[in-house]
Amino acid sequence: MWEFTDHLQQIEPDRFPVAHHHSLYQELPYEHIHKVTQLVEEFQRADIGKDLNLYASHLIEYLIRGGKVILVEPETKIMIDRNDLIITGCNAGMCRSQATAGFLRKHGVVVDHVIAGRDSAINYTKKNPILRHPVASEKDAHSFHAVFNCHKLPQLGHHLGPSQLEILDQAREYYVDFMQSLTNQTHFLVFGMSGPVILLHLLQRTGTLEGFKITYFNWADTISHCTEKHSIEAYQSFMEQLQCHFVL
Repeated sequence: MWEFTDHLQQIEPDRFPVAHHHSLYQELPYEHIHKVTQLVEEFQRADIGKDLNLYASHLIEYLIRGGKVILVEPETKIMIDRNDLIITGCNAGMCRSQATAGFLRKHGVVVDHVIAGRDSAINYTKKNPILRHPVASEKDAHSFHAVFNCHKLPQLGHHLGPSQLEILDQAREYYVDFMQSLTNQTHFLVFGMSGPVILLHLLQRTGTLEGFKITYFNWADTISHCTEKHSIEAYQSFMEQLQCHFVL
């Protein structure tokens, strides 16, 4: 596991205007430069259409302003503060984020929201934002409940309806207002495009980002993209992956 926060607290933010964050590379140890590059590459890979235009300067600004980010690697252990607002997210808000939410809820952790970071209007580059129902089928509902002993959560913004195109401005405003309303004690546990989308939204806030945490899983969707999709075995296997990383 790697975190930048401790080192960056030693840097005076006013010395490095946002437009000149490339100069920070002179301040970071080599291993931190490598990790910044690694995470930005993961975020850019998740950005399917390459529309977000996320660069290392965005990540560095987030870190300078006090935010914390963790890229989940094989040895990573994730601590959950039960006083945090817990938000999970993936591309559609149907599989990986729901399984993570289900796993945490099974262990008594309150999960406040699930985000569809690619498909909904929280992704400001999405031309036809939609929210598919989080339950793909009766089989999906049965498998999820069998493994996690709970039902899937509705995605953030579900009250706006499945198609957000006709109310695009309203939908985008809703997500912007939501991200602005968050307290500085929020932990995002995210996959796919939810990672870069949330990072860019947080940068629109004013003031410190201290207390915000983004834990990013570079994991494929092995729940819906497998031989027995949405099966008990698929959810069970994903839960076992999660168990290796969480300290609850």
